[in-house]
Amino acid sequence: MTLVAGTRLGPYEILAPLGAGGMGEVYRARDPKLNRDVAIKVLPEALAADPVALARFEREAQAVAALSHPNILAIFDFGQQGDTAYAVMELLEGETLRARLAHGALPARKAVELAVQIAEGLAAAHEKGIVHRDLKPENVFVTAEGRAKVLDFGLAKAVAPGGATATAGPGVSMQVTTGHTGPGLVMGTAAYMSPEQVRGEAVDHRSDIFAFGAVLYEMLTGRQAFGRETAAESMTAILKEEPPEIAVAGAGSSPALQRIVQHCLEKKPGERFQSARDVAFALQALSGSASGSAAIRADAAPTRSPMPRVLGLLIGVLAGALLALVAVRFVQDRQADRGVAPPALPSFRKLTFGRGSIDGARFVPGSRDIAYSARWQGNPSTVYLLREGSLEPRALDAPGAILLATSAQGGAAVMTAPVLNNGMIEGTVSVLPLAGGGMREVSRVALNADFVADGADLCLVTRRGSNGFQLEWPQGEVLLKPSSDPLRSPRVRDGRLAYLEATAAVLADGELRVVSRGEPPRSLLRCKGFTSLAWGPGGQEIWFSTFDGAESLIQAVSLQGRTRILARYPGRLELVDVDAAGRCLAIASIQLRQATGRARGVDREVDLTWLDAQTPMGLSADGTRVLLARSGDWEMSNRVGLYLRPLDGRPATNVGTGNLSANLSPDGRWVATLEADGKGQAGLRLIPTGAGASRWYPLTGAAANADGIWFHPAGGAIYLGEEVTNSISRLDLATGTLTPKVVAGRVGYTMGQEPFSQDGRRLLLVDMNEGTTDERPFHFLVFDGEGAHLTPTKGNLRTEVAARWADNNREVYLYDRNAIPASVVRWDPVSGVRRPFLQITPADPSGVWGINNLTITPSGDAYAYSVVRKFSDLYLIEGLK
Repeated sequence: MTLVAGTRLGPYEILAPLGAGGMGEVYRARDPKLNRDVAIKVLPEALAADPVALARFEREAQAVAALSHPNILAIFDFGQQGDTAYAVMELLEGETLRARLAHGALPARKAVELAVQIAEGLAAAHEKGIVHRDLKPENVFVTAEGRAKVLDFGLAKAVAPGGATATAGPGVSMQVTTGHTGPGLVMGTAAYMSPEQVRGEAVDHRSDIFAFGAVLYEMLTGRQAFGRETAAESMTAILKEEPPEIAVAGAGSSPALQRIVQHCLEKKPGERFQSARDVAFALQALSGSASGSAAIRADAAPTRSPMPRVLGLLIGVLAGALLALVAVRFVQDRQADRGVAPPALPSFRKLTFGRGSIDGARFVPGSRDIAYSARWQGNPSTVYLLREGSLEPRALDAPGAILLATSAQGGAAVMTAPVLNNGMIEGTVSVLPLAGGGMREVSRVALNADFVADGADLCLVTRRGSNGFQLEWPQGEVLLKPSSDPLRSPRVRDGRLAYLEATAAVLADGELRVVSRGEPPRSLLRCKGFTSLAWGPGGQEIWFSTFDGAESLIQAVSLQGRTRILARYPGRLELVDVDAAGRCLAIASIQLRQATGRARGVDREVDLTWLDAQTPMGLSADGTRVLLARSGDWEMSNRVGLYLRPLDGRPATNVGTGNLSANLSPDGRWVATLEADGKGQAGLRLIPTGAGASRWYPLTGAAANADGIWFHPAGGAIYLGEEVTNSISRLDLATGTLTPKVVAGRVGYTMGQEPFSQDGRRLLLVDMNEGTTDERPFHFLVFDGEGAHLTPTKGNLRTEVAARWADNNREVYLYDRNAIPASVVRWDPVSGVRRPFLQITPADPSGVWGINNLTITPSGDAYAYSVVRKFSDLYLIEGLK
């Protein structure tokens, strides 16, 4: 509820709102009895209406209020008026320690002064049997007078005085947070947790001492002791790593202070300081000794402008200070009442440390080895063998190979000569002996493979025709009727095959299915955002991962279709294998998209990415401006921003919104995009890049489903390509007349290409009937506008894509999008003669597979393209259940 000024809660008069958080609203109020201002937090109605929760909250508030310590936030009162429950607390002026650290590390003397006060506050709480469990800079307030106040005992849990341990009690509804916040399985903040908290074990006051050491380290160095990019990496660092020495981190502090911090950060509770009082004493002795001024260098405090006093309790402080305690304790106690034991925390261990992308990983059955393939520092993919417990992998002699599967017979299925084709990778599949030796080719063209139980045969996903997919199990024997939908992640176990039948439009969505030989496939569930799958440890579940653009889930589905969540991860995490003990291999990745180009007369490329737009959709004929839009992971976005940016890198101009079927007219005056009006009528919108009004043309028939737009070089008409019917229609811009299927049949086009020659007499198309041959899956045809006949071409290669016709109307620019550097050639499609023209290499090739969407001027003196940059790390996950 929201309170207005003048409202009374008990004897207190509301003066003004201070803010709101997820756990309630905070107000500045007046205490008429003592004639002072206070902070009042109003509890959410859902909790206020629960008498059990209120009783527990009041007991906890009384416990904290009983501390009455100058270094702990004071609680004055607790009350209820009608349906409104509230807590009254002291009003603070100053800033949090986190805000203070935003300016950098503290001088050593000041850090020790505050640390002594924090330790004394913790000692007072510990002596009353209260453990904080979430100590961090956000939960320490530095008042205007320089006094440290420990805040937010919202994760505290009372224990027996004297330090008897209490169960940590992590529940699946709790959160573990990083600097960016990410859902997890335990309470606390990842970078400040003790090792016992990370493992989900019982905690006591010594867990606070570990967190205190992490906070003191940060005060002295300005950096977190264990903070990493993700919560999983932070927790792994807490369990396995030691922070850099304070002196190395740049603080002017003494060896004695270094030893105090290290003693707080011991991995085992028994090896730390055994009480916060001892920590405070050690720090006081250090700062107050005769040699203290020498031990702790009297750093000159940096000159800083006076900070304005922050009136009122910070929102972040009160947002969790009391009510998180109610929610956490309420869940914990209810679980305890039902006899529910806290779940064990999964552990994440990082296995790779290169800069680049990991393409595949598997356990090697019957060994302690892990195999994976990666492209590090822009080099071709290499297969590595890593012995568990070691950091040094062994590279295998298989240049350019991508790992697909491993067998108990010591072999690996790998893909060589990989080609990116409509969002999927296909290539030659071979068997590679992990002990050493040459590869044995199995299939010339396949998309994926897995070994069957004996390791002597393979299950393959292959193409049938230009757009068909089939499962061969065993190799050469088609298991299912060929499908027009892609088949992903085949995995065989105990005579059953699990796979995803994805949709052609969105490869991450589809049906998760299982099939046995001689039986029809069964659909277990409809899956969105799918990334990969593996059989669970008992063979009665399929474990799979999904990604929604922000968070990944690892889930399990039984053969009866029952699902459950195993883990959440704040980012992209792809489950790739599970062993008999339930340990998992997972690839954590970050994908970045970038547009790059080179203007006419310039000898270097510039970054053209603008906001979320990173895909070149069209280039003006004079090479001065490029049309940019946002593209996702192989799916068509309904509405995206369209930007026109000069190729010299000057700021972009927003020209409106559209979809990924957009293009720029050769003169740069118009942007064409497909859209629907308010009534659902499909149409084409012409948007002026300068002054003027937009034009809208309704579309019918095959053109209503168009996904390709091309301006005729002579002007006056737009041609619309429709992939499903392989037809091209013509729209007259002067009259709005639509001529359907001026070209039709088994012909298609490559997305992003400009198919018209400059004189408008030739149209480069793809012969869809030639998609079954291994040597030439894409066979180009030249459409002669005068004679209206198709002319077969000569000399094109399977890995190349046509960008556009050159300025002589005879040659076509071809580029290889599957290699870095990418070669661009001028090719005569009639004679087959090709001439090397250009090589494109991103300044930083790390994590880049190849180039996408090359758009180039007819003379070839200006161009733009996009890349997808993927950085990956391989993790071993243990403890998923």
